[in-house]
Amino acid sequence: MYIVHTTWMVVVNSLRERGISSFCKYFTWKVINSIKTRGLKRTIMDILCFIEDFSFDFKYGTNTMSPVRLCALNIKSENKIKGFKYRPTRAKPFKKLMTTLDFPDDSVFVDFGAGKGRVILLASQYRFKRVVGIEFSPQLCKEARKNFAIFKKKSKTFDQVEIIESDVVDYEIGDDENVFFLFNPFNGTVMNRLLRNLAISLEKKKRKIWLIYNHPVYRDIIESQDIFYKLDEFILCGSDFVIYTNDLS
Repeated sequence: MYIVHTTWMVVVNSLRERGISSFCKYFTWKVINSIKTRGLKRTIMDILCFIEDFSFDFKYGTNTMSPVRLCALNIKSENKIKGFKYRPTRAKPFKKLMTTLDFPDDSVFVDFGAGKGRVILLASQYRFKRVVGIEFSPQLCKEARKNFAIFKKKSKTFDQVEIIESDVVDYEIGDDENVFFLFNPFNGTVMNRLLRNLAISLEKKKRKIWLIYNHPVYRDIIESQDIFYKLDEFILCGSDFVIYTNDLS
């Protein structure tokens, strides 16, 4: 997944600096190299995902594709150094995942580390009662709200979407919130604190919840605690997702 996002940035820079000829040469080399190292099928899937990611912003007029380093943002939280740069979840794998999983009709979806709001926009097209994005960067919150306003005009979505400026460790989890999403937005220290907050929320209001972890670098922290059980694991178009729940019944 990281390769695709890196490729995108190199392609953009190549187009800006050297024009279409350089882009064609680079893209051809990248495809040939990918076929050699990863196989034809995986390469084709990555190309299709790349095209869908590129066309997402083009189709809706949003700005969710380009990565942003946290060092370039004005973030007051002490956890800034424990966070990772914004990179959007890929659209095609997320859509496939949503059609695979089955949640109650009154589910509330929460994206921890919402960034520019790509996942919020995608989730708003599914049967969630509410969709919430938690983001500690004021600039990214502003961008996410702008993206949703643009997206709503051009898509079949609903108004129950909220972008909240907050550090995830300070966010008070709502009693009705039950589907939580992470795209590896922070390190293990913050992950531990988030898990503690989820445990407190479950003590306050017993309910079945799901945790969706995309690019699960710190999965060992989740699996070493008694809060969640691994429900399933998927590799969709090159993106890794692990699904956890607190209740296997």
